[in-house]
Amino acid sequence: MDTLLALLARLFATVALSVVFYWPGWALLKLLTWGRHPRSLRSAEGLDDAWGISLIGFVSSGLLVAIAWKLLASFP
Repeated sequence: MDTLLALLARLFATVALSVVFYWPGWALLKLLTWGRHPRSLRSAEGLDDAWGISLIGFVSSGLLVAIAWKLLASFP
């Protein structure tokens, strides 16, 4: 049972980071580097580069949610 839960958690993390957060990370890197990195969609130099792009997308999405939460909480 523990193995199944670990497998499902790993699958969820892989899908979430590889699919959902890759695109915001890719767009943010394109914006910040003026289009130099990453060169094209899914042209990551191996799995580590794709995970790095996904991590940037995850962090930027989290910051965006935190800022939106703070702004919405300030309205009466």
